[in-house]
Amino acid sequence: MKGLTILTLEKWLSFFESPIINSTTFVETSRVWRKEVLFPLKDLIGNKLTDENVKLLYKISVIDKELYLINFYNNNLKIPEDISMSKFDTTSVNNNKHPHLKVLVRNLYFQEILWKTEHLKKRSFMSVIIDLFKYNIIDYYLLSPSVMKLCSENNVGSMLSGMYFRASIMNPFVVYALSGSTKKVLTPCLGWSSYLLGFMENKNLEHYVGIDVIKKVCDTTKKLATHFRPDIKCDIYCKPSEDLYRNKPFNLKYKNYFDTVFFCPPYYQLELYEGSDQSTTRYTNYNEWLEKYWKSTIKLCYNCLKEGGELCYIISGYVNPSHKYMDLDTDMNNIIINNKFKLLQTLPMSRNIKFMKKANRFYETIYIFRK
Repeated sequence: MKGLTILTLEKWLSFFESPIINSTTFVETSRVWRKEVLFPLKDLIGNKLTDENVKLLYKISVIDKELYLINFYNNNLKIPEDISMSKFDTTSVNNNKHPHLKVLVRNLYFQEILWKTEHLKKRSFMSVIIDLFKYNIIDYYLLSPSVMKLCSENNVGSMLSGMYFRASIMNPFVVYALSGSTKKVLTPCLGWSSYLLGFMENKNLEHYVGIDVIKKVCDTTKKLATHFRPDIKCDIYCKPSEDLYRNKPFNLKYKNYFDTVFFCPPYYQLELYEGSDQSTTRYTNYNEWLEKYWKSTIKLCYNCLKEGGELCYIISGYVNPSHKYMDLDTDMNNIIINNKFKLLQTLPMSRNIKFMKKANRFYETIYIFRK
């Protein structure tokens, strides 16, 4: 893929390079990370940890290190040869179906998705595994009896993936399944390029216009469009969507222009992305965020959609660290309805997360409005 930086297995392994040490050195030098404080692993032996636990930790972080990292790369970062979507049934909108279609996105943005995006409650996945495999720093939660039991049963991979944060990825197939007969589409954010990857599978597409504040995402999306669909027109704007609402040339150029607006906007502060132009950086509280980011973005969408055009977006509420439920669905939908959109349809989109033999269900909703 010309101009795109693809993560190879060799480059992936290079992030974790460290000298091989024996078990005695491991015990003497390893540390435990708890609430940003480090203390010696050996202080826990005989109290929280048995000798068998320590042997298991050594096996995981030193002996089996490369095996785990290669397996992770092959299962999560190795780009499949076939990423076409038209052969699949488009009646499903489950974000977990056809997971191989997310891999190109995860590969291109592995640092942003696995490392640099922050979560309100969890440590990032890659910060934990770099600590573990490169520096012999063990996250305290890995030492709990239930987790140690999982590790002893060879479930290290699912345990690490289930416990630590990886930024969410919209499966391009969901986008494709919802794209209908769209010819001209606006996405007020780029979703790690996944929206483009979904829409470009739609042979009706003529013009894709995308907006985002992360320069790498803007540049990469443009290159992907050139590589996969050189026949379509693709315009990318590296600006906050709420600022474009006040941009007269943009509004005149695209007034009543698009068939469809599609996006999965920020879930307020659930995931915190890098950059001073992020909406959660610019606006200091939830009400200001709704007014200045969301309301302005919706007004932009209304101006740019054709009469009868559809706005499709995906959202879910969540519980913040203060144990307050953030009812994004209600608050954001009210703003859309108050700006002359009519709700046509709601569709559930599920993610199933299995960890420690217990299934938790997290539901997002797809809302479709008409101008």
